[in-house]
Amino acid sequence: MVTSIPLPGLAARPPSLEGKDPEMLAQAYSKYGTKDKNTERQPKPCGYKYDPVKDISFRIVASDRVPGPLRLNFNPLVTGLSVLLIVAFIVWCCVQPENASETFSMLKMQITHKFTWLYIGSQDVWAIFMIVLYFSKYGSLKLGRDEDEPEFPTSTWFTMLFA
Repeated sequence: MVTSIPLPGLAARPPSLEGKDPEMLAQAYSKYGTKDKNTERQPKPCGYKYDPVKDISFRIVASDRVPGPLRLNFNPLVTGLSVLLIVAFIVWCCVQPENASETFSMLKMQITHKFTWLYIGSQDVWAIFMIVLYFSKYGSLKLGRDEDEPEFPTSTWFTMLFA
């Protein structure tokens, strides 16, 4: 049996409502949600009930009626700044190739000389963290519903990490 781990900000559903008296069911429905109105059956508890989060970011989204294979969904501020930065970088490299090459060579040498220890250390910390996580109580934590089966076996999934 999988035990529930309470997380802050999430309302956990009760583990089981079967065989309980109607008064308790009414209280549970008022606290954790109502019966499914289409089938009049009790929803199956599946771990946590997440409160919906309203997306308030400004986005431009093409409607379903727009013909063509591309469906646009982007934030104009982030996209505009990214395009501007990339175009400026390309123009600088095309207009002053010697200066760009010299700058990149100097940056590569400085980064390699000063930050190699940081790269090696961060990879060691990451590997140790993954090993500790694997052998801790979170190593057997199931991501998904209780009745869900993995799409791929562990060996295939591990192979896809490095493919």
